[in-house]
Amino acid sequence: MDVWPGQPAPLGATYDGTGTNFALYSEVAERVELCLFDEDGNEKRVDLPEVTSCCWHGHLPGVGPGQRYGFRVHGRWDPAAGHLANPAKLLLDPYAKAVWGEVVADAALLAHPLGDPTTPSELDSAACVPKGVVVDPWFDWSGDQPPSTPPAQTVIYEADVRALTASHPDVPEETRGSYAALAHPAVVGHLTRLGVTAVNLRCVQQFVPARSAARRATGLPIGLFAPHNGYGAWPGAGQPAQEFRHMVKALHAAGIEVLIGVAFHRTAEAGDPPVVVSFRGIDNAVYYGAGEPGGGAAVLDLRHPAVLRLVMDSLRHWVEVLHVDGFCFRPAPSAGPGRGGEDDLALLGGVLGQDPVLNRVKLIADPSSGAACGPGRLPPGWLLLNRRYGRFARDYWGGRPVTLDELALRLAGSPDLHGGQRPPYASVNVADPDADAGEQRRSLLALLFVSQGIPLLRSGDELADAGAPAALDWGRLDPTMVEFIRRLAAVRRRHPLLQRRDSFARRPLHGPGAADSAWFHPDGRPITVAEWAGTGAATVAVVLDGEAITALGPRGERIVDSSLLLLLNASPEATLFTVPAWPGGRRFGLVFDSAAPDDEEGAGAYKSGDSVLVEPRSVVLLRLAGRRPTRPSRTTLE
Repeated sequence: MDVWPGQPAPLGATYDGTGTNFALYSEVAERVELCLFDEDGNEKRVDLPEVTSCCWHGHLPGVGPGQRYGFRVHGRWDPAAGHLANPAKLLLDPYAKAVWGEVVADAALLAHPLGDPTTPSELDSAACVPKGVVVDPWFDWSGDQPPSTPPAQTVIYEADVRALTASHPDVPEETRGSYAALAHPAVVGHLTRLGVTAVNLRCVQQFVPARSAARRATGLPIGLFAPHNGYGAWPGAGQPAQEFRHMVKALHAAGIEVLIGVAFHRTAEAGDPPVVVSFRGIDNAVYYGAGEPGGGAAVLDLRHPAVLRLVMDSLRHWVEVLHVDGFCFRPAPSAGPGRGGEDDLALLGGVLGQDPVLNRVKLIADPSSGAACGPGRLPPGWLLLNRRYGRFARDYWGGRPVTLDELALRLAGSPDLHGGQRPPYASVNVADPDADAGEQRRSLLALLFVSQGIPLLRSGDELADAGAPAALDWGRLDPTMVEFIRRLAAVRRRHPLLQRRDSFARRPLHGPGAADSAWFHPDGRPITVAEWAGTGAATVAVVLDGEAITALGPRGERIVDSSLLLLLNASPEATLFTVPAWPGGRRFGLVFDSAAPDDEEGAGAYKSGDSVLVEPRSVVLLRLAGRRPTRPSRTTLE
């Protein structure tokens, strides 16, 4: 087989129409073998002939898309120094753009025999390790236009590819649970009916699923460039990458952005004894740090330039080649220096903001793992998955005491969590129900959609009962809930008052100086400053002033909206509210009632002093009549 010197960049396998260039970065390597596999699993080894600045490379004429491959690295074995090179271990290319097969639990995956950490394992792991696949770089993107929905207008639907589509009756059985199923008109139509503008897909980087995890590292990524092959329905090696692009194009055509969850803090090689699938065998000291000799948490060391480059190249690949519109990072990058996990990702957060490709997509941080990546430490431009909002919502609708201060802050986009430096839409609000009653879930979602920030729905919110099932049971779809969510999204889309871009951080949220809102007791009396601290939030009325918007339109024009009256009853008893006095003497008309989702918008006309009955644990939204909202263009809300 002919082998040419090739090029050290780009890393990975790159098909050029006549052959494929292979390149691998390793500082510990003394020799690198490229291993080519046929459909029967037979292996042919070829030495990469050149090394340039630790990049081992070679070009193989005639090798093209569909070729399965891996690497074997010869070099230093010194666990005490963090070096685990062992040619008995087949290694998945960190830059593989498609993956064939999966990790198979076997002793051959271990770096050393059990109980003998000083001796390298002699067991060959080729049968247990997935292979990289050379992919065809061509795809027909003609007509594809990223929706580029401004953050203030975004509504996110979070889902798992398989769980969302595995049981849809209109999707062909052979494609259910796949990228192709998510692109099916029946599934896309459901998302558009809900009013969703973006889907956030969990776990689509190639990962080791629980059923085949070698150790305790279940559900962790092992291929940072490749769409997970377990969600592919199209036959043939490398096809999941093409199928993923087909899915993105179909969602874009419906005006829906595609966000993906990514995790760079740990890989599927975590465990003790150490598992060798990719990074550990290529250069453990580079990828995980010289101070992590085998075992441990398999935390990528982003302080090393080659590792930071790997992660940045991966993110650019998802945007430029696969056309995704943003990322949700779990855990979030923080702004503080340090080594390992969340603090290590501070380096990534800073670099992303300077990258001309990545600084134009949506970047969402999920601080799920603790205070080290708390919201006050996010780099500029990032959005925050606001778990504080979720706790507030559960407490509020679960009947637990909530202060007016807490309610006011969550309605205003949680400015207390951003240090006053971010717009309200920086808060991605997620609310999980505390119970499965449909009425209470409608109230929870209603408050979610009238709160400043980006509402995030979870797959399953539209079912007849609450919860996020392992697979969405489309037979339990609740048409009333679907229609109510559609209505909430339409209300939010129609009202710039609910899409504020101006921060509330330095604006009083209540009292005489509050220009944005006015707060009232159920009997219509204003809540005074003296009463504020001692008044519970369970039953309260709030007027959101449509003339208080300070952000300007595209030509500097003032944006004015109809004022909205929000009646909140989180108590277990029905409450009679009195419509408060409001300048102009105009009447309020119904927008929605979470306890009566079938009531038509515009029903009723309530003037100051009229009574409105609000059912237990429910929300009523009224709109001041006589004002037509002036909505800014999409570009204004970016």
